[in-house]
Amino acid sequence: GRTVFQQFELRLVMLMAEGMVDTQAFVEALMTMPREQAVAVLGELLRNRPTLAPSIVGFACPDLTYAPARGMTEKRAMGTLKSFSAKTGFGFIACPELHEVFGADVFVHIKQMGPFASVLTPGTAVTFAVVIGKENK
Repeated sequence: GRTVFQQFELRLVMLMAEGMVDTQAFVEALMTMPREQAVAVLGELLRNRPTLAPSIVGFACPDLTYAPARGMTEKRAMGTLKSFSAKTGFGFIACPELHEVFGADVFVHIKQMGPFASVLTPGTAVTFAVVIGKENK
């Protein structure tokens, strides 16, 4: 049998054959699928193109102003404090996994470091949660 993603591709090709070759064809193909299959297709898309995730979240949840508790406790990333200045109040964490997705090191503000701001030095291994800001950063 075909995977859900292959089934989606087939539906999309069929719609394109009918002359619908724009974004509407993609939407129509998703709309004809059961919810679980549509979610599976979108999940596969994000696994293959993770850099789309911040923009999609920003589009879908523009007013999201707080991080879910589960994301702060269970979905922690690991990295190395790359730089930090108490004078400027910010620094960066090197995390290859997140750098691959977002194309940059992780920004950290002194308020996010709490009592650790005075004891952590560059090169220290850290765990942290990621919160996407208004500018998808």
